[in-house]
Amino acid sequence: MKMTDKLIKKTVFLLLAAFILVSVCSCTKKENKDNNAQNNTVTDSGNTSTPAPKVDPSSVQSQSDPDSGEIPDTTVTTASPIATVSPETTDTPAVTEDIPSSSPDDETIPTDPGQERDKFDRNEYREKSYLIWLPPFSSGVFSGQNSEGTFDYATFTQVTSEEAKNYIEELKTAGFTDIISESYSSDTMVFEALNNKSWQVKLKLSDNTLILGSGFEDRESEEDKAETMYSTTMLQYLPRFTKGTYLSSDTQNDNTMYSQIIYTGVTKDDAIEYINEVKAKGYIYGVDEGDFSDSIWYMALNEESFECRVEFNGNEILIGCGYLDEE
Repeated sequence: MKMTDKLIKKTVFLLLAAFILVSVCSCTKKENKDNNAQNNTVTDSGNTSTPAPKVDPSSVQSQSDPDSGEIPDTTVTTASPIATVSPETTDTPAVTEDIPSSSPDDETIPTDPGQERDKFDRNEYREKSYLIWLPPFSSGVFSGQNSEGTFDYATFTQVTSEEAKNYIEELKTAGFTDIISESYSSDTMVFEALNNKSWQVKLKLSDNTLILGSGFEDRESEEDKAETMYSTTMLQYLPRFTKGTYLSSDTQNDNTMYSQIIYTGVTKDDAIEYINEVKAKGYIYGVDEGDFSDSIWYMALNEESFECRVEFNGNEILIGCGYLDEE
């Protein structure tokens, strides 16, 4: 009997303990559930969530669903969890350049850039060259320019014969009436003339290409040309010839540095007189001289081995001087 009482008491005790334990666990679960709801804890499978920050209700704005037409209750948007990204799988963002989305306005683009540039070059070159003395030539296509000596030239393509003839008439009207050359044929046209101020125009049309030039002839006096020869070439080592009329001159820039000058309207006596002046100047070595009919010649060296050469024939005299060509 005693054993039975003890067993009953022990059983009652265990049942009472179990009841107390179940009650405590239920209260704990309910408390945890309430805490979770209060803290708005967001959980995801396999991830630990971060509690949402506390929000001042006065700063919360209502959001509406435009499709439903209803205004929902005020909600609090919580921060999304920060995902962990492995460095090995991180993609580098592509770098893009700024590309203009559109072209400039049509007003800033010439409808024919080549033609506009052609007009500009044509006018600019005319203003900066001797072509300024000519009437403007507006036909054809301006294709180039160059200068030779005292003349400036412009080239025009796609020029018709009729356009060239009309321009020649403009030149004559502008005062280029002292005609030097004027000719017309089936495929070429040439016109050269002077105005009253000695400005010269040169025009040539061939195969629809017109070359137009303007300038002046280098009309250096014959006396000036002779003076230049006697002051800058080997002729400076000879007496100056003062008879006759200057005809031409030439210089050879080779190892002899030979220069010569030619006069016309010279008599035989003039030539003999000059030869005597050359002898007096010291050209008396290695003499080679002769006299035949209306021709005479004299060649000799001076002490510096400068060679003088005088040749007379008919009414012209050639006078030259240079180094002795030892070959």
